[in-house]
Amino acid sequence: MININKISQAAPLLGLICIIALLTCFIQWCRHHSSAQSMCADFMGLFFIIFGALKLIRYDAFVESFSNYDLIAGNLPAYAKIYPFIELGLGLAYMLRIALPVTNFIAFIVMGIGAIGILKALLAGQDLECACMGTFFNIPLGWLSFAENSLMSIMALIMLLLSRL
Repeated sequence: MININKISQAAPLLGLICIIALLTCFIQWCRHHSSAQSMCADFMGLFFIIFGALKLIRYDAFVESFSNYDLIAGNLPAYAKIYPFIELGLGLAYMLRIALPVTNFIAFIVMGIGAIGILKALLAGQDLECACMGTFFNIPLGWLSFAENSLMSIMALIMLLLSRL
């Protein structure tokens, strides 16, 4: 059975992903050319810039929330403090097309580790807040969070492999 409450709680995350997808299409249209790799780079750039910026709105609350489930931040609190800046840096690198193989590798690792931490928390039955959009929105950590991190990691891996061809 569909849980309407869970869908409404995830609405800000889904809505923002849809907005990022629309902005990506608009950017591609403005550039008068489009390729899968260019679209992915723009999507990931916008994603990391927007999500990184949201984490800075309530920075201290983000650091605390993120440390509850991230594998690295749980053991190394400084990682939670620099994480929004890692995302902002990745976003700028994608948008400016700076060292894309390195950027893809870092995004693959960062998002993959995040996905594993989320999966571990979900399988343990932990009831936690997702820090994906900072703590500005009260979004529960769930399978959508896992899918978001996993898909971003997979997209970075595919782009990395395509750049090697």
